[in-house]
Amino acid sequence: MLTRVPRHTQVLLLATAVFAAYALCRVHVVSGCDSYAYYAESYFLRGADPGGLFSFPDAQRHPALAPFCIEPGPRGYASVFPPGFSLLLAIAGVLGAEYWLNPLFGALSVVLIH
Repeated sequence: MLTRVPRHTQVLLLATAVFAAYALCRVHVVSGCDSYAYYAESYFLRGADPGGLFSFPDAQRHPALAPFCIEPGPRGYASVFPPGFSLLLAIAGVLGAEYWLNPLFGALSVVLIH
């Protein structure tokens, strides 16, 4: 007779499967203004240049050159979105794992839901 698999084992297997699916299908590029804004803000939080934005000495003088969802401010450029996810991206970026954050959140959501 077959024995029933414990609930925590089922959740662990499902979380592993979700992580594997996200990891295999993860995107290695940033497309769209919202995802770029999060990505650029993570670079701003780390003090790095996300690709040419810091080459303009005065952000107020060049507002038309800012990408969508990026606003020029008195001290430079900033994302229009809250910094929560960008902060997590910055922490993962220090470790070189910013593209592994979404697979990790996918697996964690399975664990938290069950």
